[in-house]
Amino acid sequence: MVDFYNIISNSSDGNRHSYVVKINANHRVFEGHFPGNPIVPGVMSLMMIRECAERQLGRTTHFAYIKDVKYIQAIVPNGEAINVCFDLDDNNLSGEVSSTSGTSLLKIKATLA
Repeated sequence: MVDFYNIISNSSDGNRHSYVVKINANHRVFEGHFPGNPIVPGVMSLMMIRECAERQLGRTTHFAYIKDVKYIQAIVPNGEAINVCFDLDDNNLSGEVSSTSGTSLLKIKATLA
């Protein structure tokens, strides 16, 4: 989805990739999820991780298989940046979304195609 988040910075060290992103709290998805108390829909958080991985791979991809995804805390579009960090070995992705203070929000293990 266009304009859902902005990448503030990114870095890589071997197979480890880190993105700092800021979610657009005014995006229309929050009109229905949930008015007055917005949280990032699960599918949107997965999209964000996949799109960051696509930047590393240099090609469009999709999830072939999600082995494990655990939503630990709601991702709230409160104006603060969040971290999207993952290891990418061929098409195998293992990663985490966390607050800038280090609080884990989501963990994932998946295969991209």
